[in-house]
Amino acid sequence: MKNKFFIILISLLICGELFAESISIKAKNISLDKNRDLSVFKNDVQIITEDNNKIFSDYAEYNRTSGLIILKDNIIATDSQKNKIKT
Repeated sequence: MKNKFFIILISLLICGELFAESISIKAKNISLDKNRDLSVFKNDVQIITEDNNKIFSDYAEYNRTSGLIILKDNIIATDSQKNKIKT
């Protein structure tokens, strides 16, 4: 329950900016599911926005239809002002 709260908090803080910007997502393992329009990123996931906001995680799932990114396991978010959130 605690992790879900932090995921929702991160989504609310950062998601509004992500819709208007392009982002870069990198990971060691990437798999695509064309039937469900999902991209799954595993192991050392790095998400970086144009404003230099950075999110690091062990797992990310990007739904191309809705534009949402779901993050799991060891999430660290840092904004351009060096504020940091860890879950």
